[in-house]
Amino acid sequence: RRAELNNAVDWYKSKGSVETVNEIADVVSGAEASVVEGWRLTLTTPRLGLPPFTAPAEAMGNGEPGQAPGLPLGTPDIRYLNRAVVDDAGSDPLYLLSRAARDDLGRLRPAESVFWKPLARRGAPCFPGAFDDTAARTPDVRDPALGRVGPHPSRTIIHVRTPEGLFETGLNGSINPHVSDLPIDPADTTRQLIRPVEVLKSMGLLEDGAIDAFDIDGEVVLPDRLKVRGNLEVPPGVNLVFEDILFTGAVILSDAEARVEFRRSGAERLTISMPTDDPAVIATDSLFNRIGGGVGFARLEGGLIGGHAATGDRARAARRASAASTGQSGTSVSHSISVGFGPERASV
Repeated sequence: RRAELNNAVDWYKSKGSVETVNEIADVVSGAEASVVEGWRLTLTTPRLGLPPFTAPAEAMGNGEPGQAPGLPLGTPDIRYLNRAVVDDAGSDPLYLLSRAARDDLGRLRPAESVFWKPLARRGAPCFPGAFDDTAARTPDVRDPALGRVGPHPSRTIIHVRTPEGLFETGLNGSINPHVSDLPIDPADTTRQLIRPVEVLKSMGLLEDGAIDAFDIDGEVVLPDRLKVRGNLEVPPGVNLVFEDILFTGAVILSDAEARVEFRRSGAERLTISMPTDDPAVIATDSLFNRIGGGVGFARLEGGLIGGHAATGDRARAARRASAASTGQSGTSVSHSISVGFGPERASV
């Protein structure tokens, strides 16, 4: 990736500081990451009469970022609840969280950033195992290769926010297109490219006077993706290409001559009910909750079916099932998936 190459030299010179680990996690994961050093989460056997246990009670500290950790943590104090809270005076980059924002027209805006701090570092965690869980535990000596393991002084834990995916929060904003707004010409048998700009134009939002709503500092900025409601029945004989268009309903092909291509698009349900010699649907980097029809032929490249990546053996099996032309009505590819964004708190 370009961002990795741009930062490679600086990362090499940093000698593996925790700040650098945080930057690498942000860039490599492509999402907001929070780094926690394992030694901060492991219990220390008390050595009475020896530092740091000889420090006064006020040396415990209150968990303010940038301050010394104070006395080692012990059993959580269940009188207090601990979770992340906004730190208006924060400045430590390790306690900085950023999140992509969209305006009321569904356009990406500069990321919103906020500093956080633990509410009660020695209290009981509200979300055990999350990035803001500061409770100490017995070191986990198991091999990390075996699966998810607990903290250890020689390990660093990286929490990564769950990506919201294609159907992320804030898409469309106040724009609410319907499948009837798609500029599809049933009489045109040539390839018809449909992107957000074509949909907005069809809705009359790019006419003189209305287009001013999309102006940002003298430049027209349009949404990068659009969600479209309703079920689309593809007209016979047409050849459609959807780019950055997300259907919250179904896309149905019932004509053997109709063809549809999806690019960075998706649909809750895709139905191909007619057998064809060549793929009736070609999807690249796209998401489908369910694919059915029994006799359809589709080619999926780097997409998802019901939450399963369309690559490797699973993709080949899915394509074989989707491409089956036995005439049996029960053949289909169907998995359950929640089309939306994941939990706010998840870690790896």
